[in-house]
Amino acid sequence: MSTGPVSTVERLLRGFWAAPLVGGALLCASFPPLDLGFLAPVGVAILLLSMRLRRGERAGRQGWLAGLVVFFPGIFWISKTVGGGWVFTAIWSAGFMGLHGWLLSRLWLRRGGASWVLGAVLLQLLVDMLRSVALTGFPWLLIGYSGWENPVLLGSADLFGVHGATVAIVLLGAGLAEIVARRLDGGDRTLRPLLPAVIAWAVLAGWALAKPDIETTPGPRVALLQADIPQELKEQVAGAQTLTPEQQRALDREFVREWLRKHDDLIVEAWAEAQAAGETIDVVVWPETMVPAELYRPLDDPGDAKRRASNDRVLRILTRMSSGAQTLAGIRVKDRLDRVFNSVVKLDADGTPRGIQDKEHLAPGGEYVPYLDIMPFGDQIEAALKANAGLPDAMTAGDGGLLLSVTHGETESAVGVLICWESVFPEIPRQRTNDGADFLLLAANYGWFEQTAFMQQALGIARFRAVENGRSFVLASNNGPSVVIGPDGQIGPTITDQVGRTTDISGVLVATVPLAQGGTPFLLWGETPAWVLGFLGLVWGVLRRRRERAGHDSGVDAP
Repeated sequence: MSTGPVSTVERLLRGFWAAPLVGGALLCASFPPLDLGFLAPVGVAILLLSMRLRRGERAGRQGWLAGLVVFFPGIFWISKTVGGGWVFTAIWSAGFMGLHGWLLSRLWLRRGGASWVLGAVLLQLLVDMLRSVALTGFPWLLIGYSGWENPVLLGSADLFGVHGATVAIVLLGAGLAEIVARRLDGGDRTLRPLLPAVIAWAVLAGWALAKPDIETTPGPRVALLQADIPQELKEQVAGAQTLTPEQQRALDREFVREWLRKHDDLIVEAWAEAQAAGETIDVVVWPETMVPAELYRPLDDPGDAKRRASNDRVLRILTRMSSGAQTLAGIRVKDRLDRVFNSVVKLDADGTPRGIQDKEHLAPGGEYVPYLDIMPFGDQIEAALKANAGLPDAMTAGDGGLLLSVTHGETESAVGVLICWESVFPEIPRQRTNDGADFLLLAANYGWFEQTAFMQQALGIARFRAVENGRSFVLASNNGPSVVIGPDGQIGPTITDQVGRTTDISGVLVATVPLAQGGTPFLLWGETPAWVLGFLGLVWGVLRRRRERAGHDSGVDAP
């Protein structure tokens, strides 16, 4: 019988509290800001080991508790916008970890057997995919994203996306948990439970190492403007409740002039850098909603003289500031019904509009309230949220499928534009690429989340999207990071300051986007394998449970 520290650790593992608290903390630490990705399998192993030793007793509650430990600090950045939204989202996301533990308990752990190792990873895929769509979806901090700097997990993302990384990590954690559980229970001491993990890691490593290098050609030369406009300044006019209307208008004009001047200085700096290198700039990129104005659609005939004059003034300013380059401008756009869209507008060098890409996956709580239109007393709820929680006017989701084209030399390239957090949904950049995008561009405003881990977490997600689609990924952010990621997921030119910071700083990046052609397996099947394997895991577990019950009722153990 073991004594001392070993027996103490075993008692803690067989108890309820220690494993979810420690395992959840290690999982949280595997993501930015600590970014200790190697801890992810260990965190998974500790949590699953306790569930295994306890034969699934209260496993759902253990999973939920571990999820709270992961998500409350992991997505603390939401509190910078709406504190209640942070609390709700953390509890909601943790619930899926609880669901994973509950299903694993009900379908595998109660009767034992090593097959639970496979069941754990299949159910993980299922709950991840459900979290990706439920209540419009929030697939943030999926376990696989902890491998964003791992050359095997990131380098093989063009096979199964981030879900391949999740499979490898969970299989490793579950295998380790089964090995330790057998030893603590006095069973065999073989390493066979690690075989599925060894196979998964070998397949991913073999693919990452054996696939041919991606050939690229020089694409357009872009100037990314990172003006670092603080969000509280951006919203200051709306908050100036004590000012007279004339004072508010004066404050608005003063701030807009300063806002434009800051971007103009960055453009001048970009042109000076390009000319010093004997090069030119093809496209000037303003991040999400960074043009302090509105455009009215249709741009060629917005409907009345006042709106036409407003459009002409905005387009004239943008054209003058770009100094002969094309423009991709993040700006709010209104239609004739006064619906508001979060958009990126493409202008030719002479200021002619050539297309608009609207944000199609709006941020719940920030840009609209899901299902408010079907709720009882929805109008009253919306009015209360605007008055007491700072909810802005609801935006309208746009349609996908539009590619914006930019010219560089004699060549024309198609840009798949994403806005804000759309990069977290793999189907959106995948659709852009399958529609013919030569590279992907995310226009973002992370000013909401200054001095938080959000930006590094978003960078890891962007790297996975680049590899999945085999396309360069240009991230243009108001306050960083602004970076060109290659089609192999490697970080290229980035805006940095003198001490190496990439976020919450002002700067400009002039860089050439490498263009790649061809497809990837992920472009072919997307997240379908994750959905299929997840549901197969559920069906397998249900059938297995029924056989166990049938064997128990007949007095014969099920195989």
